[in-house]
Amino acid sequence: MLSGDNSILSRAGEARDKTLETQKDEEVKIAVLGSYDSRANLDIDKLLANLNEIKDITVTPTQENGSNTFPLTVETEYATYELTSDGNFEEVVIADRTGISVGDYITYTSPVAKTETPSVSLSTAETGYTSEQTLPAKDTFRVMDIDSRGNMTLIGAMTSSDKEICFSGALGYNNAVYTLNAKCSELYKDTTKGITARSIKVEDITDKFNQTGKDKLTTYVSNQISSLSANTNVTKDTTNNTVTYSNGNTNYPDIFQYEAGGLIDSTATSGVIGQSEIYSEYNYNGNKGLTDLANKKATTSLTVPYTYYNTTHAAGDFEDSAKAAAYRNIFLEQVNIIGLLRAVSIATRAMRISGFATWTALTWAEVVCMVRTTTLLTSATACAP
Repeated sequence: MLSGDNSILSRAGEARDKTLETQKDEEVKIAVLGSYDSRANLDIDKLLANLNEIKDITVTPTQENGSNTFPLTVETEYATYELTSDGNFEEVVIADRTGISVGDYITYTSPVAKTETPSVSLSTAETGYTSEQTLPAKDTFRVMDIDSRGNMTLIGAMTSSDKEICFSGALGYNNAVYTLNAKCSELYKDTTKGITARSIKVEDITDKFNQTGKDKLTTYVSNQISSLSANTNVTKDTTNNTVTYSNGNTNYPDIFQYEAGGLIDSTATSGVIGQSEIYSEYNYNGNKGLTDLANKKATTSLTVPYTYYNTTHAAGDFEDSAKAAAYRNIFLEQVNIIGLLRAVSIATRAMRISGFATWTALTWAEVVCMVRTTTLLTSATACAP
């Protein structure tokens, strides 16, 4: 029999397709083998160049802070694969997100939210505050992004009853990023479904902007610095958007020395972390990322970059114009992040540094958690707020 689903011609076509699929697999593996650097690490730029030499495949790297990173999504005519930094190359399942769009509300109830005490505690050692605090779980989120594999990034939907958490003094500043990420993870992760969670950070918002939107942030900071009261303790630099403090007003949180863009007694801070990043060398009672160190003091001067924004953004300020309305709607809900972009209080460390003879800054932050779902969460549907 020459025709039909079980015909000789049909089986021959299937065999041909299987051969071509295997051939593409081999070509990708060869590209991987030719992309290691002298330290036996995969060089992502070299790998992308090698993969782009292969015909009839589409390669999409993960984007993080505007840079290409792993994993890579490799699409062929026959299947979609994930290529990780260790060279692992596996076929992936694409989740069906039909009917779900950026901005939609999603109900997700985490394992913690199903318990008798659906909350996590924050100790004074973590926040620097005078007493223990509690952060309750929620089950209503909004869709922030949907990638090519159907993975979704959800952002906690805000309500008028949402609780604020206080981070106080140098201890609160040092530990804010680690604590917010850890508590969001504890509240919303589900290892059985491959679901992870962390706190929102300023880049999650600013990466959605085009250059016009980003320029508004820079201009706001420059104007804010210009408006500072002039005195002998403060030197303003609106070109680099920094302020230098002197004459004893030079206390700073310990972790500031590891951040980018600062000067301590005219010596540049190391820059090994950004304000939205965790410093893994810190260790408090065995928890990497926490510290019980308080503050230090520069001998003569302390130069700090300003990162606090209070800006209004129009649809034309976003890179993806098709999603601009949804993003503006989401962000306006998140504590008026667009109307009042509280990047320092909820996304970076808890308090902007400014010169203090005694460093006792206090900041209340509405915690906004982001949940990263995988293709394993296949039953997600949009719902009414």
